[in-house]
Amino acid sequence: MTTQYRVTPKRNKWIVQRVLDRKTCGKPFRLKTEALAYKLELDAKAPKQTSGITVHPAYKQFVEYMDAQSGPGKRRSKKYTDVFKFEYDLRISLYMEDKLLSEIDVKDMENYLTKAHDAGFNYKTLKNSVKFFKQFLKRQVIERHNPRLDIMQFQADSFGYILPKDDDLMFKKETAVLDDKDLKNLLAIYYQEASTKPDSAQTFALFCIMFFTGLRIAEVQGLKKSAVDMENKLLHIKGVYNPAEGGFLNKTKNQASKRSIELDVNALKFFDWYLPFLNKHSKHNVYLIPSPRSEGPTGYKHIRTLFWKAYERMGLAKIEIKNGYAVVISSPFKGSPTKSFRHKFCDALVDAMNSNPLLTANYVKQSAGHGLLSTTRDIYGNKPVRGTQKERDARAAVKATVLNTSIIPIPKLITKS
Repeated sequence: MTTQYRVTPKRNKWIVQRVLDRKTCGKPFRLKTEALAYKLELDAKAPKQTSGITVHPAYKQFVEYMDAQSGPGKRRSKKYTDVFKFEYDLRISLYMEDKLLSEIDVKDMENYLTKAHDAGFNYKTLKNSVKFFKQFLKRQVIERHNPRLDIMQFQADSFGYILPKDDDLMFKKETAVLDDKDLKNLLAIYYQEASTKPDSAQTFALFCIMFFTGLRIAEVQGLKKSAVDMENKLLHIKGVYNPAEGGFLNKTKNQASKRSIELDVNALKFFDWYLPFLNKHSKHNVYLIPSPRSEGPTGYKHIRTLFWKAYERMGLAKIEIKNGYAVVISSPFKGSPTKSFRHKFCDALVDAMNSNPLLTANYVKQSAGHGLLSTTRDIYGNKPVRGTQKERDARAAVKATVLNTSIIPIPKLITKS
């Protein structure tokens, strides 16, 4: 039976939600049976209509709708909206049954996932496919195609057939972070070469800027010399650089990402060296990481290659250079050569929040460029705690006291007489 409502617990009571937008209907109920009765009442009143369109043509219309949302002067990028075209071409059109929207249900979704999984698509891809299909269904409600909404309650991780045994295939891989010793050695090498090798100077600058600020790579590319405010000891993030969308954009990933980051004494020393260096070697380019061949910043592929060359030099990666760019054979940083600095920056702030009252929740989320602290904590706070050996020993000592592990007798070494 098609249902537009569900019963769910909330604050020790039960509520009835509309599946599509999670809107609470009516008042909270003390008993689950009361909430279920109200849900049945709402189901009975809901109009029972069938749609006159099937999944495949509806999804093609949805692809066209999404494509119209992107382009020059529009907020959404073509890269984002193209995802839905690929989704239709590679999966929906091949493995989803072309039934009426008013008839498609959870069983059909399970059949679709089974076929796609058997065709070689992995769990993470199929989980995203479910997410995109729900977005498609929401649009069908707006289009008044009367879709069946059972699938809105479906969760990919509840369907065992597509779940992999290997955790690495199911969960997001932890981002590797460069330790302080390797970073110090790397920076020392590239600083010594900065005056004679342009790539070494740019590599040194990139590592320093990302270490001091934890910026996203598009934010680093969008930095102009004027963003460095030496008088007020601030770095102003005002936009990003995206050549596919016309160059510098007066927008960031979210509203909170437009921010000013405080520069500590070491960051100020770096910029006190770097800004005169730029004015000498790249006087007419306004960007902080200038391209030697254009008026804009250095491109992402070149930045990525500089990072991989540095990692290989430190014995942290094995790469090949093809057509001027790095191809990674093996490395703990594979998949996140630049992102590791953002993780290092945000991890450190989140971990130190409780011990340092100056690192307030508002300050940490602002530094990370997030609108909500929960976002910062979910991404960067929910990780294995390691630290230095000294820090690990100190934590272990505290844990020993809390658990009172001294009550365990220490076995003596038994030796043969």
